[in-house]
Amino acid sequence: MDQLAAMRVFARVVETGNFTKAANALNIPKTTVTNMVQGLEAHLRTTLLNRTTRRVMVTTDGALYYERATQILAEIDELDGSVSSANVQPSGRLRVEMAGMFADKIIIPNLCDFLPALSANPPRYRCRRPSCRLHRRERGLCLARGHTA
Repeated sequence: MDQLAAMRVFARVVETGNFTKAANALNIPKTTVTNMVQGLEAHLRTTLLNRTTRRVMVTTDGALYYERATQILAEIDELDGSVSSANVQPSGRLRVEMAGMFADKIIIPNLCDFLPALSANPPRYRCRRPSCRLHRRERGLCLARGHTA
């Protein structure tokens, strides 16, 4: 049994109050939700949910487990996000073609705000518009036409 996945499924059942809604939210079959919750209960040797034909009620043990499980799941999600975002750096070639008016009014004024995020791996620039000159300065890129970093 994948205990982490079972914890996520159990938490979703508690949040939705319904196995069917949890299955729909997780995009998995209802039988999978049922089996995962039953497997988690067997692993813990306790009943987490009381089920009737009309409703699902959380037991005392289930409420305690839900509270701690949601904390753990939130910490895991935060950890995953911090590691994956720290290692993601844009790379590769980006070629952008656009109308001159759009470049002048939207892109060029905002480009300098974007470039500091790339300071670890500074990009190379080339502008094919005769009226647009790009050159580096201490703080980043300066775009001729009155826009500076």
